[in-house]
Amino acid sequence: MSYKKSEILLFSGGLDSFILYYYLNKPKTLYFNLGHRYAHKEIKIIFPSEEPKRPGLVPNTIMDFSYTLTEWEKADAHIPFRNILFAMGASRYADTVYLGGVIEDRVNDNTPIAHADMTAFVSRYAERYVQVKAPFTEMGWSKFDAIRWFKKKFGRKADRLLLSTLSCFHPVKERCMSCPACFRWWVALKWCRVRGVPEFENLDHARKYVLKAEHDEIGGERGRALRRMVARWIKEKTK
Repeated sequence: MSYKKSEILLFSGGLDSFILYYYLNKPKTLYFNLGHRYAHKEIKIIFPSEEPKRPGLVPNTIMDFSYTLTEWEKADAHIPFRNILFAMGASRYADTVYLGGVIEDRVNDNTPIAHADMTAFVSRYAERYVQVKAPFTEMGWSKFDAIRWFKKKFGRKADRLLLSTLSCFHPVKERCMSCPACFRWWVALKWCRVRGVPEFENLDHARKYVLKAEHDEIGGERGRALRRMVARWIKEKTK
């Protein structure tokens, strides 16, 4: 898939936006530094470093300082309206704004309805057509589908690349393997048989989500992964 100069991908360093970067054939990328508690970790892996082992996930990513939302960040790390603000801010750079959403996303500003609302709102007040798109969501892809596409494309080196992504809410530890973000990352990679995934450590959190899956509160492939793989893992850890 080709891209034009008027397209930009909102990039966080997580699995979804990292895979989408390659799916879209390496478009220009944009990172908003919101001052949130784990921003310094995202910056460390996204932007090139002088250290040979840390070349940066994506070259030439733009860092934008338009928003400081430290007061908006909730205890669970959720920042309300974040994607709406991102869409408005990204319209400075491009006419098509890509988000790394997947079908299992539960935040209300990263859904097909939200993307259509953002397209209409930003276009109206930018006085030009600005489209907000989440290709994986539009195709009905889950995080698992995106990982499998990536593994097929990159073969043996895919695992190493996927493990270089970061999804962690801890303010200090690079990868705490205890928070909800680390749990989603761990489940997706382990279920898709990525080699070398660090062990998750928060059994109570895992139990809570297995219970949700068993009560059909979480469905689809994610629910199956929780009921089968994670439930089995909990049994083995508590023998």
